[in-house]
Amino acid sequence: MNRLTLAKLKKIAAEQGYIVQFEGGYYKIFQKVYFFPSMQQSHEILVILS
Repeated sequence: MNRLTLAKLKKIAAEQGYIVQFEGGYYKIFQKVYFFPSMQQSHEILVILS
């Protein structure tokens, strides 16, 4: 896969709420659940959700 195709795939995936990662020789698409800019924010949100 060339860089342009990969960039397009990542852009489309991001628009749909997914991320693309290269693992074990394959590109895998994962659903993005949460993004935490800091550990403090992640802890606060997890406390609220539990």
